[in-house]
Amino acid sequence: MSRIDKRRGPRVRLPARMRQLARRLPWLRWALFAAAGFVAFLVDMIVLGIAVYGLGVLPARARVVSILAAASVAWYGNRRFTFADTSTRRRWAQWLRYLAVNCVNMAINYGSYAVLVVHTDVGGEHPLLAVLPGALAGLWVNYLLASRLVFAQAAAKPLLRLSQDR
Repeated sequence: MSRIDKRRGPRVRLPARMRQLARRLPWLRWALFAAAGFVAFLVDMIVLGIAVYGLGVLPARARVVSILAAASVAWYGNRRFTFADTSTRRRWAQWLRYLAVNCVNMAINYGSYAVLVVHTDVGGEHPLLAVLPGALAGLWVNYLLASRLVFAQAAAKPLLRLSQDR
C-alpha cells in the first residue's frame, strides 16, 4: 500500500475500497479531516496543559507553542489520511504552506482564546477550556483553505459537497 519516493517521502494510498466509499459517501473526507483535527486538538490541550500547569508558562505564550504543535499534527494527519490520495508536494514545502494558510485559522483560534482568557473569569481560571471555541470556529475555515490551497488536487475533485447538483 505504501511506497517510498525519495523526493517526496513515504506515500500512502487509500485502499481501493475506501476510495469507492469516499465517492459514495461525500462526507468521508470531512470526517477524516475532523478526526485529524480532534487528534490535533488533544495535542493542543496536552502541550498547553504541560506548559501552563507543569512549567508555569503564561497561558498566552504557551498557546503559541501549543497551536504550532497542533497545526503540525493536523497537517501530518491530513497528509497521511485525509488527503493521502492527493498529497504530491514535498513534505517540508507542504508543511510550510499548511502553516502559512493556517495563519487565518490560527488567528481565529488564538484570538478567541485570548479574549476568553483575558475577559472572562472561566477562561482566566481554566485556560484549557478556552481552547474549544476557537478550535471549533476555525475548523470549517481550515478545511476550506487546506483542501483548496494546500492539498490542491483535492479541490479539483471535492468529496464534500455542500449542495447536491445532479
